[in-house]
Amino acid sequence: MTFDAFFTQATGKPEPYDYQRRLAEGACESRLVSVPTGLGKTAAVTLAWLWNRVDQGSGRWPRRLVYCLPMRTLVEQTYSECRRWLENHGLLWNGVEPHSGKVGLHLLMGGEDAGEWDVYPEENAILIGTQDLSLIHI
Repeated sequence: MTFDAFFTQATGKPEPYDYQRRLAEGACESRLVSVPTGLGKTAAVTLAWLWNRVDQGSGRWPRRLVYCLPMRTLVEQTYSECRRWLENHGLLWNGVEPHSGKVGLHLLMGGEDAGEWDVYPEENAILIGTQDLSLIHI
């Protein structure tokens, strides 16, 4: 599957922005992504990671994608979007079935159950949390 098709299935949008495509098709390396608010930075990073690590099976991308955010509202928004993208690809691990081939999605935020994010270090997972709890857990 091409990244464009992967992106469209996840988001329902006709195609990714050029910078989103370049991020996904490039090497996993530190980059500065400087685009205005609302132009899909979260989708760019998450879907580039999912496509490379899970869909393409690239061991060059890390097993964990971690979002450490300053506010609960950003955590909730990011979690909701990531959940939708994982569900649209049938990749969301439900915590019961075998983990292999699925992606754990864990919320590290006060008052929420983080789940067993640390029990399966060999499996892929996305961790999304507020700064205070992310720094305690990770």
